[in-house]
Amino acid sequence: MSFIAVCCSNRFKTVALLFSAAGLPLTLSAQTDSDNSTNHLKLAAPSKAQQPAPRQQAAGSPGQALSQAEQEALGRAAGKVLDRIQEQEYDLYTRLTYFEKPDRLNPASFASVDEVQQWKSMLEQMKQKSQQVADLYTNLSKNLDQEFRNAEINEQLAARLKPVILNGFPWETIQKKDQLMQEYIGEHGKLLAFYETNWRTWKPGADPAKPEFSNTQAAATFKRLREQIISTGQQLEAAYRSMSQ
Repeated sequence: MSFIAVCCSNRFKTVALLFSAAGLPLTLSAQTDSDNSTNHLKLAAPSKAQQPAPRQQAAGSPGQALSQAEQEALGRAAGKVLDRIQEQEYDLYTRLTYFEKPDRLNPASFASVDEVQQWKSMLEQMKQKSQQVADLYTNLSKNLDQEFRNAEINEQLAARLKPVILNGFPWETIQKKDQLMQEYIGEHGKLLAFYETNWRTWKPGADPAKPEFSNTQAAATFKRLREQIISTGQQLEAAYRSMSQ
């Protein structure tokens, strides 16, 4: 299963927890739409045996049965925030996969210094995207509050449901992933700068993917940066897998 598919599945699980915490009936399905392959969230009304008798309770108080419209409003409000994170994480992860391709670790794959500079620009864009994703996590609580207000969700009910969402995130892994992303971007920036400084000072090696440098210091620097990037990239992939479980 792809990273984005797992993220999408976890998004539904989080919303399911949200309604479960409030004692609301909810069924989730991952139906595939033939046109756009999107997932759909289905809300199930209580059966007659489950439907409670009308009570004079304040909106959002424990035990109150909410209407389907209210359930849908809650799901949409939480979903907007989760969807933004999911979309931006997918964008960031896609950018990462481009830099993880073996060609990026082979200076001979670059046609010119100008191409190296283009990749430096792409790396800067990935750095900015990484910060945007980090900000979404940092502002998660505030963004939930805003969406609940926009949906006119009862404050008492919102206060009960928000911690369920916040506690559903693997914060330690998210922080580790952010740290690794920063390290990866920094290491790759050093490698691209190395390519510029040592342009065409390499020659084909026994392994076409690993050119050789006649300068001992340059050879050692290239080997060190390459190994660092591979190691950090593997740790990043492990962090993403952990977040997707």
